[in-house]
Amino acid sequence: MLYARRTDLAHQTSLHFRLLQSTPSVTRHAYSHKQKAHQRHPSKEGGRPRRRGEDLAAAESSKLHVDGKAWSSVKIQRDSEGSTGERKYARRTRSKPLTGAFLDLPPELRNTIYRLALIADPAYIDLCPKSNQEVGNGAARYHHTRRFGKEIEPSLHLLRTCKQINAEAAPIFYGEQEWRFTSIKGWYVLDSFLRQIGPVNQALLRKIAVHVPSFNQATCVRRTKRILEEHGTLESLRLVLPDSYHLWGARNDELYDQLLDPSMFEGLRTTLLRLHGGMVGPNRDLQELRGIRRRVLASHVRARNTAVELGWEIEAEAYGELGNYPVELVEGDVIDEIPQTAD
Repeated sequence: MLYARRTDLAHQTSLHFRLLQSTPSVTRHAYSHKQKAHQRHPSKEGGRPRRRGEDLAAAESSKLHVDGKAWSSVKIQRDSEGSTGERKYARRTRSKPLTGAFLDLPPELRNTIYRLALIADPAYIDLCPKSNQEVGNGAARYHHTRRFGKEIEPSLHLLRTCKQINAEAAPIFYGEQEWRFTSIKGWYVLDSFLRQIGPVNQALLRKIAVHVPSFNQATCVRRTKRILEEHGTLESLRLVLPDSYHLWGARNDELYDQLLDPSMFEGLRTTLLRLHGGMVGPNRDLQELRGIRRRVLASHVRARNTAVELGWEIEAEAYGELGNYPVELVEGDVIDEIPQTAD
């Protein structure tokens, strides 16, 4: 019985070695671990490490014979002169740490990574959104607050990695997307935002969209004007004028003279942006909405004339319930032009 067990074991071993011959990668993994262990702990084999000649002789003698053919778990490569290669006798060295590997990338590739991580899609952040609904901006505020918390805020940890990454990534985050303050309280939020980010990041801002100023926001307007003109780096200022906002009297027109002085900037582009699609409410059809909007547009004549006199561009876009713009117009709706004269 003992002889039978040994015979079965030899048969299984022979089959196992044939399988290993057909799969070299498995062979190298399965039978090289013992030799690697002996190389790490030479003291277990007799006291001193093997020398080169002894290691080569041991490898040659460790060949196994399966079906009359020699098989070895160590692959020894020889060159044209018959000498063995250096791969087997290469000295083991620790791999270099990854510290600094990201900063070793080309600047263009790093900037691409910064844009993918920090630029929103679409490329704007609205910190004070406005809904097109007649009552309340709650849905718009919730949408944009959730968008900032889920899509944008987690990536801001990149700016805290080190000073070099902050210096490279901050201009992309602050300068390559538009910062919007669309609702009537936009100037209050913009004033607070500028003071929170500090002078260094203030100088990185390039695009701002803010609601047209109201006469009771004169202090915020003057303070924002002083901060932005001190840096002189802003490239685009869009003054948002929704079709649901009624400009009362001439007191608001006086604030246009207090807005940014173009001579303090290099190539500042100022735009009067008309938002269309407001005053949406329950049980209001499209014809009723258009009638209400036309009456409001009559109060925008002075704002339009002031924009023309100052050389501003005038654009019109539709906005939606969640405060996003531009959006597609409702079927059958059109953007009405501001009348030439106020009725």
